[in-house]
Amino acid sequence: MKSQRLTLRPWRLDEAEYLLDIRKRADVAKWLGDPTPWADLAQATDAIAQGSALTDQAGPSGMWAICVTSAKPALARPVGTVSVKPAPASSELEIGWYLHPDYIGLGYATEAARLLLDRTLAMDVPRLWAFMWPDNHASANVARAVGMTEIGVIHDPWYGTDEEPTSRIFVAQPDR
Repeated sequence: MKSQRLTLRPWRLDEAEYLLDIRKRADVAKWLGDPTPWADLAQATDAIAQGSALTDQAGPSGMWAICVTSAKPALARPVGTVSVKPAPASSELEIGWYLHPDYIGLGYATEAARLLLDRTLAMDVPRLWAFMWPDNHASANVARAVGMTEIGVIHDPWYGTDEEPTSRIFVAQPDR
C-alpha cells in the first residue's frame, strides 16, 4: 500500500532490531495493550513472524511496517507499525498503530491508518474498531482524523480489566 509519503509493507525478520527499538521504549509501550516495554530481540522476531503469518493471508488482518518513502533519500528503516487484527475472543476486527518517538507529530500515523482503514473497509468488513487507553489523546486524534466515529470512554468488552475496565473506543463502517 502506498500514499504520497508512505509505503506500508510487511515487516521483515532482518528488521527485528528496528521493531525492538520502538517497542522497548516506555513512552511507546505505555499506550499499547500490553504496556510492558520489550526487552528481548526474540519478542520482536516473534511479533514479525506472527504478523507476517496474518499479512500473508488473503483477508484483512496483518501487520505492516510504516516506511517513509518521500524523504530524500528514503528512510532505510520503518518508523512504526499499523495493523488490523481480531479483537480478543471475537470476530470483530481492530486497527492499531504506533510510531518511533522521533516520527510522532508528522502525520505518519494518520496517513498509515487512513491507508489501512480504506483497504480494510473495501474488503466487505462490516466495521473496524480502535481501542485505546482513555487518556491516549494522540491516538484519539488519529482516529478522528481518519473519520472514525467516537463511541466514548466506555466499558471495554475486549480489553477491559478489573483494574482498568474502560477504553476510549472508535468505530468505522463502510459507506453503504
